[in-house]
Amino acid sequence: TQAAKLTASDGAANDQLGWSVAISGDTVVVGAAQFLSHGPGAAYVFVKPLTGWVTTTQAAKLTASDGAANDGLGRSVAISGDTVVVGADGAISGGNAHGGAAYVFLNQPTLTTTKAGTGSGTVTSSPTGISCGATCTWSYASGTAVTLTATPDAGSTFAGWSGDCNSSGQVTMNADKSCTATFTRTTTVTLTVTMRGSGPGTVTSAPAGISCTVPGICVASYTAGTAVILTEAPGASASFKSWGGACSGTATTCTVTLTANQSVAATFSQLFTDPTLTARSTLLKAVHVTELRAAINTLRAVNNLAAFAWTDPTLTTGTTPAKKVHLDELRTALGQAYAAAGQSAPSYTDPTLTARSTMIKATHISELRTAVRALE
Repeated sequence: TQAAKLTASDGAANDQLGWSVAISGDTVVVGAAQFLSHGPGAAYVFVKPLTGWVTTTQAAKLTASDGAANDGLGRSVAISGDTVVVGADGAISGGNAHGGAAYVFLNQPTLTTTKAGTGSGTVTSSPTGISCGATCTWSYASGTAVTLTATPDAGSTFAGWSGDCNSSGQVTMNADKSCTATFTRTTTVTLTVTMRGSGPGTVTSAPAGISCTVPGICVASYTAGTAVILTEAPGASASFKSWGGACSGTATTCTVTLTANQSVAATFSQLFTDPTLTARSTLLKAVHVTELRAAINTLRAVNNLAAFAWTDPTLTTGTTPAKKVHLDELRTALGQAYAAAGQSAPSYTDPTLTARSTMIKATHISELRTAVRALE
């Protein structure tokens, strides 16, 4: 019984479709010599679909690039694999009328790539051919497995494939195919970390970008939506006091999700020997003054002041005597830091110290420590 009737999509009188026929597997090639209409001739390709010959439609029309009247293209056809040969016994060949010619056609389906989205990028292929960019269409031998690679430009991200490709950009060329690569423009936001306090410390980030020490302000750019983990690490003789800004608390790490520009503060405190000083019990030590000097100079640096020039820069236990000038300088240097920060200077017990008269007391050191903590 008849399974199908194959006709040309552009059939016309005197086409003579069926002058020649060849079949290979599920592919049929039919010649239309157009001898009676004096046309150049053609060949038509039909491929049986999975539903059978009854639903077969035309897959391609083959014509000669230099076709002319009375060529008789299609008077003979042959097919082998992806190759079709079509005879044109009336074609001019080498200047000879009716010298005849045969035309070879390859079944090479075309892959078309397009780019979409708010961003930009390039698409390349393996095997080579597509470089889009400039070359966004390429023909491959039937059955070729092609893998497309999307590379976003700076400021863009690759959002995914659509069309005939799978999610990995792979497509098998058993027919004309098209794939679309979508690129999205990325929004960049900044994270600013300000380092504060009287003691040394560092803050680092993951992803990388922030690596900040006291005193300092560090700024890094990230793609909007990035979750940045900040990690604090106090230096020697210091402790971490607290987070501020977009972070809070005293945990070692803080996570900031950057949906917009964000600022974080990290405060570190100088540790003091003999945290509790007891009158008439705790002896004044060189280390007490040395630690205050270090803490005050850090606060001065945080407030954009130069380090203070101390009398007796090096204090030696059991050798350097405690002097009125040492305490005066601590108060002066700290008062300048308060002024730079726009705050009123602290008040002290015995505001005026008299050499060889005012005894340096535990409260003098304790008050300076409290004032240091208040300015951190």
